[in-house]
Amino acid sequence: LQNIAAIVWGLGKLAEQGVRPVGQEQAVTRLVNELPGRGADFKAQNISNSLWGLARLVGNQVQPDRLEVGLNALLKSIPGQAEYFKAQEISNSLWALARLVENQVEPDELEVGLNALLKSIPGQAANFKAQNISNSLWALARLVAKQVQPDRLEEGLNELLKSIPGQAEYFKAQEISSSLWALARLVENQVQLDWRDLGLNELLKTIPERARDFKAQNISNSLWGLARLVEKRVQPDELETVVTRLVNEIPRQAAYFNAQEISNSLWALGNMGVITQECPALFEDFFASLEGNDLDESHKCKLVWALTVAIGRQLDTGSLDKEGQQLAGTLSRLVRRIYVDASSSDGQLAGRIRNQAGLVLQFLQHTAGLDLGSDLSLDASGYAEGCPSRIQHRLAGLLRSQAALRVQEEQGLSVHDAQLPPVDMTVEHKAQDGTKRLYYLEVQGPTHYVKWGGKSIPNGST
Repeated sequence: LQNIAAIVWGLGKLAEQGVRPVGQEQAVTRLVNELPGRGADFKAQNISNSLWGLARLVGNQVQPDRLEVGLNALLKSIPGQAEYFKAQEISNSLWALARLVENQVEPDELEVGLNALLKSIPGQAANFKAQNISNSLWALARLVAKQVQPDRLEEGLNELLKSIPGQAEYFKAQEISSSLWALARLVENQVQLDWRDLGLNELLKTIPERARDFKAQNISNSLWGLARLVEKRVQPDELETVVTRLVNEIPRQAAYFNAQEISNSLWALGNMGVITQECPALFEDFFASLEGNDLDESHKCKLVWALTVAIGRQLDTGSLDKEGQQLAGTLSRLVRRIYVDASSSDGQLAGRIRNQAGLVLQFLQHTAGLDLGSDLSLDASGYAEGCPSRIQHRLAGLLRSQAALRVQEEQGLSVHDAQLPPVDMTVEHKAQDGTKRLYYLEVQGPTHYVKWGGKSIPNGST
């Protein structure tokens, strides 16, 4: 089996480098067919190398016949060899299984193999290096996102998190960003981790001295991960310091951000409330980068939302200084481009982008005093009327049935004369002793909208 494993690993490595010899698929099929009858000969390293090689091959569009039969043979042999798996072999195997599932290959014995690997982590935790920890966290987050939740998941994850402090100084930028992304994904999927805060805070401590090594993708993934964690009520230590350090690295890497990384970064900064008057250079650099990039509709949605937040934060003082005026001009040019792009497209999503971008431009034109020209039709009415928020109306009706409650929907709010998106419901409660209290409610739902400037803007899930 060692020879089979070595050949499979080698073919996987070649595929990774874009080398596809003639007859490769047939050769892999013959090797895979050898696996089912050799279970007693499988050693930990052979299993790990074979899984890694097959995952690489599948990821490069090599799909041998009877692949799942061979994988099941490998997975069934893991429990008998679990105690001999080293840290590197565990992380490689977890990575391989995540890659296979990502490519729609989900063998019947998947959870048997996964649970045996997770069971072996506590005995090997002290030997996990930074890269092993990062790869394992990434793999388990990927599996959870694909609805694969093995019984020993939380036990294995907690052991990995406990091992971070001893390895924190060795984490590279790529490993830090992958780990932050993974933790955000796990929290997003409601995985309970007792050692989450310990691992997270140790990772964040490493960022200031590693920040210069962060590439565009690392910055984007880290910001996205932190924003998701904050959204889920996770408040790590030194969050503002870390985010500021990452933001300071953006101008150096701005030319290398792709459209997805730009939209994710701006979404993250908006979500964490970090878009301020200190960021005009960031927007200028991103705007320059976007000139040569095609934006798909999901990117446009995120960008318009982030820019809306940016504008709201810029204008909540009621006035704009010179730098603020410069930023507002930058925002308007980017939103204008998104608006014009969306105007040439059909469909509901294009309509939503067009409507919201149009309102952002209106807001800039009226409040910031920008001359945006007369060639844009900024009427955003007519789209939202077909998308009422049924969840909100049902909840409002239920609350109104209580005699002590007075309910108003979509009540406008203003800060220093700047109109901001309203809250979904304002609920006034009058107690028996005559005292009154106000509660502001936001509704979460798959079909929802906000109102701004008298217009309804559907914005998907909230």
